[in-house]
Amino acid sequence: MDPVKRRAPDMEFPPYAYMPGGPHPHPERDPDGHRFHATTFEEGVDLYHAGFLWEAHEVWERLWKAADEPALRELYQGLIQLAAAVIQTRLGHERGATKLIGAVRDRLGRARAAHGLDLDGLVRQLERWPAPPRLGFLG
Repeated sequence: MDPVKRRAPDMEFPPYAYMPGGPHPHPERDPDGHRFHATTFEEGVDLYHAGFLWEAHEVWERLWKAADEPALRELYQGLIQLAAAVIQTRLGHERGATKLIGAVRDRLGRARAAHGLDLDGLVRQLERWPAPPRLGFLG
């Protein structure tokens, strides 16, 4: 598979990808955490593609909390759940991941219907779960 084009090429990645129960300290709750804070949608996409799933989830959660438009909120929530599903899969929690992917499909369907967003490719990729989809709908 071809490498994904970076959307925020000037952003430096954190020193480690946090994984619950993993060897690294929690990025915010632990004094030794990396406290990395990206702020844009594009940075979240880059983090997701580079395997920084928890960090991407946090970026999209901040955007979701600030969004006013319902379709945009559905999109952010779907991406938050997608990152969480990939984390659950990597932790071996397939049942929880599969449940989350169902919620992702529902949210992306509502976002697509409400806003006319081009999410068809992403939704099709979910059919190949547990292969993590690429977020190529940005262009």
